[in-house]
Amino acid sequence: MIQRNTLYMVAIVVLSFIVNILQVPILHGTFSALAIAVFTQVYLPGYLLARRLGRHKLPHPIHRFGWILACGLGLSIVLGAPFRLFEQAIPIYLCALHIIMLILALWTAGTPNFDEPTWAWSWDKLLTFVLVALCSLIALGVSYESRHRFYGFEDQPIFISYIDWLVHHPGERPVAETPLRTRQVGVLSTDSRMDSDGWTYNHAAWSWSSGVPGQQLIWYDLATLFIWAVPLITFA
Repeated sequence: MIQRNTLYMVAIVVLSFIVNILQVPILHGTFSALAIAVFTQVYLPGYLLARRLGRHKLPHPIHRFGWILACGLGLSIVLGAPFRLFEQAIPIYLCALHIIMLILALWTAGTPNFDEPTWAWSWDKLLTFVLVALCSLIALGVSYESRHRFYGFEDQPIFISYIDWLVHHPGERPVAETPLRTRQVGVLSTDSRMDSDGWTYNHAAWSWSSGVPGQQLIWYDLATLFIWAVPLITFA
């Protein structure tokens, strides 16, 4: 018999799929929609994979978060790589991602197997956690107020153009006179890594689901979405 926790996880995955495939209705085009897209496409699969590996029960909560973030980014980037290589439509990627998430949700949670010392909450640890939270809030505040991730990085429009192409014109192929910039750069510099850049494909998936344009995501919102986690990963 399927356990109740498993049913909850399956229901959350189904809800995530509906929200993403409907492109985050009501909030579409807002930063909130982008945050929801990132949470459901990075953190949720990250938790499910960490759960399967038994890392969701690490003694220290910050260590747990580090594993969830690493699993989420690793899974989504690796999965996005072949979809970018073969230039598949984003809804197909979202279907594949949620199928994997559904399998992980139905899979029995892994047995914790780690050598970390026993950790338990006590009030004498409160100051440490407050300082870590303060560092994260400062990083988030500085990033949000500046709203600029890059200064003088002229290559970023290349990735923005690819995101917008995937989101708005996935069925069209550039003609010889106006080749897709990422392809052109890859050919001229003999750099084949760009052909399987799952990270940029992830950005396109977030943009498609949330309705936030590629330039807004790359230039302004990307740092705000993740920079608050840097102090946590540092302390983890």
